[in-house]
Amino acid sequence: MTASISPEDKGITRVARTVAQSGTARQPVRYIDMVALVLIAALQAASAEPASLPANPRAVELFERDWVLNQWAKQRFDKNGDGAISIDEAQPAARAFKEIADGDRDGRVTPYEYQRAREFILARY
Repeated sequence: MTASISPEDKGITRVARTVAQSGTARQPVRYIDMVALVLIAALQAASAEPASLPANPRAVELFERDWVLNQWAKQRFDKNGDGAISIDEAQPAARAFKEIADGDRDGRVTPYEYQRAREFILARY
């Protein structure tokens, strides 16, 4: 009883034999190592602290002019418990508010979206 080899298997075998004969069998290993390093670097960059993002100094103004958002931000983001939202505390609060408010995910918060998000926060928190 003989095993039959499909045309696809013959092609793979031929490629493997060519790679082995040419002495470049190590090349795929180097490529895999390089891809692994790039993936590790990408994961490290993705898991960086949000504080590494550029700070928006005007983020504090959002919470200073709106009492509802100010109370929400104090409740959720006032890490040092001083009762005020600092620039460092306002950054994640502003990102969280934008995530809530930007309903159509276009990167901008319209006055309508702002009002709906404010009502949502007022009802929920």
